[in-house]
Amino acid sequence: MGRVRLGILLFFVLWGCAAEEVVRGHVVRDYQEEHLRVGEVGKLDIVRVLGSPSLESEDGLRWFYVSHVSVAARLWPEELKDRKVYVMTFDEGDILRGWERREGMELGVVMSEEETEDPDAEIRFFREMFGRIGTIDFRNRSEGPGG
Repeated sequence: MGRVRLGILLFFVLWGCAAEEVVRGHVVRDYQEEHLRVGEVGKLDIVRVLGSPSLESEDGLRWFYVSHVSVAARLWPEELKDRKVYVMTFDEGDILRGWERREGMELGVVMSEEETEDPDAEIRFFREMFGRIGTIDFRNRSEGPGG
């Protein structure tokens, strides 16, 4: 019986320490970069290849595709491993005039270690759990298949 308990304990310890890579945002592949031909492609072409941008400047002349990779272990907070930002610059005719890839710490952006508080998280939880109570009307049910 002692070995079973030890085995279960060992399983949970290893399970808690297991780490996995978490990728978020727009991951631009090498073969997609080949389609970013300056002076030849426009915004619509880029959306077809990369999808909609993560961010867009107010004047619409710069698009940003942002991604980051972090390592997440079940019992520890996520740790940022890599960041990439692709910056696309367009002219007034929506033609690509230049692009660059920025990686890692050269981005000049400091990520906050703090979590953003969500004041409505608790209320939203209860709405999701109990929001449908009383909204189902069983009186006007139509007969389903076989009924």
